[in-house]
Amino acid sequence: MKRRDLLAGLLPVAVAPLARAQQPGKIYRIAMVHPSNPPSVMSETGGVSFWQAMFQELRRLGYEEGRNLKVERYSAEGKEEVFPQLAKQVVATQPDLIFAPGGYEVRFYAEAAAGRVPIICFTNDPVAVGISTSLSRPSANVTGVVGDLGPITAKRFQMLLEVRPDAHHVALLLPRRYWQDGGWVQRMYEQQGVRFTCLCVPSPVQEPEFRQAFANLDHDKPDFINVAPASEWSMYRELIVDLVNETRIPAIYPYRPFVELGGLMSYGWDYGELFRQAARQMGEVLRGQPVSEVPFYSPTKWELTINLRTAKQIGLEIPLSVLTRADLVIE
Repeated sequence: MKRRDLLAGLLPVAVAPLARAQQPGKIYRIAMVHPSNPPSVMSETGGVSFWQAMFQELRRLGYEEGRNLKVERYSAEGKEEVFPQLAKQVVATQPDLIFAPGGYEVRFYAEAAAGRVPIICFTNDPVAVGISTSLSRPSANVTGVVGDLGPITAKRFQMLLEVRPDAHHVALLLPRRYWQDGGWVQRMYEQQGVRFTCLCVPSPVQEPEFRQAFANLDHDKPDFINVAPASEWSMYRELIVDLVNETRIPAIYPYRPFVELGGLMSYGWDYGELFRQAARQMGEVLRGQPVSEVPFYSPTKWELTINLRTAKQIGLEIPLSVLTRADLVIE
């Protein structure tokens, strides 16, 4: 059943002026690099919905692989130690544009490119990490999609407490490399009297590492699991849901696909829309728009999805106050 939108919808997206047209006969080269996704899924036919959405949007804008677009695909295969060298390798090929949707590692691409190659990225706070001095006027030839984790993390936390008000211990599932940046989240939980620990997945982020992380829960079982948004999760969503459900611990996820696979609930952005927006930014840059005139985009619509089947299986009753705010309830 459908529910009302939580917020007022996405901000209008600026369309590049028609005066900035494609160059006739030019083949545009885009390097796409992901921290964990294999190159085989980075396409319209690779079986992953958000990549499909992006390539469909590129085609709608007039950029079609095999016609006027050449895409070179790279993956770090979940190994964070290869990020710096991979960034140098990608920049050395001198593409027209680099698309780096991972987040944390964009700093390596910005350093390697040194302003010579436009970069479209996903990042939490480009100003804080030093890759831009402004969101509205990007610097260093880098722009992209900004996921402000502060408000949405606080919202997830409040929703978690509504669903499980007796929770005293919450574990955050995330790649270990992000843990060093999680101090502010830990303080937010502890101010509410909730113990906060890391359910950390080490590098390389692959199935054995996930299973080891969950095996460690036997020694310190939390009341709730908060699955943090991380690009590394996209190829392991089903595994994560299965591992969480095996513990019978309630969990909140960052995106709807986790809930469609059997996760309890999610609160987050429409990931497909983020990739479509990145495609629009690519189109502007390829048409000749200076990166400094392509602002970072911040999503404004968040969606709440709840799986009542899973709630019943783990013996959890979802309060009506939460159910009535859901955009989608799976019954």
